[in-house]
Amino acid sequence: GCALLNAESQIPPGRRQVSGFIAGDCAMLSDDPDWIETTWWDYEWFMDMWGQGVYQLDSPFPIFGIPAAENPDGPSELIEGFTNLQAALALGVWPAYPQLTYHFVDGIFDEDGIPVGLEYTDVGMWVDFIVTGPPYEAAAFQIDYIRCVIMPEEVPWDDHLGDVTVPVLYVKANGGAGSYGDYTIDVMGSTDVTRLEIGFPPPGGGRERLRARGPVHRQRRAHARLRADP
Repeated sequence: GCALLNAESQIPPGRRQVSGFIAGDCAMLSDDPDWIETTWWDYEWFMDMWGQGVYQLDSPFPIFGIPAAENPDGPSELIEGFTNLQAALALGVWPAYPQLTYHFVDGIFDEDGIPVGLEYTDVGMWVDFIVTGPPYEAAAFQIDYIRCVIMPEEVPWDDHLGDVTVPVLYVKANGGAGSYGDYTIDVMGSTDVTRLEIGFPPPGGGRERLRARGPVHRQRRAHARLRADP
């Protein structure tokens, strides 16, 4: 969406297709140091994959979801000491990276900090969602997006965001990725900007101790690499 607005800002108004923009919980640019540092880590990881001739990332969603649907109480092969269902819940409730609060769904935890349910989302619905998720993501797309964050001067898709003047609604989820991309909206030229943050309890409650157990991205990326390698 941002790339389209960027391009359309350079053509006459009568030829443009977009008259307003709704951005959802992520954006092209960021000035958050933790997000940038994490994105650099991802860039190095993806470029290493690319150099080995691996051009897709197996999505963690069905990898975690299928065992949870077929054998929820069985021992997880992905997170030691968890059942398959607990591992699928962890995928959603744990922060995606050590220094970020970004996660998918809010969880319910036992006294040991192990996820045993979801606060606002039906567990069966979450499992169905991750089972039916796309089985892979194109590495080329991920690399292009990452370049926007860490080396914006080297890509063409953000050169004219300051010329974008259409009304913008930026929808963010409390605990999601939206706050890390506020800077994208800041650099746009639009004077009609509405920011809508949707949430319940502040992010972080009960999750700080979970970080010590190891964020899910370590297991899912390791497993994705095993699945992707010939």
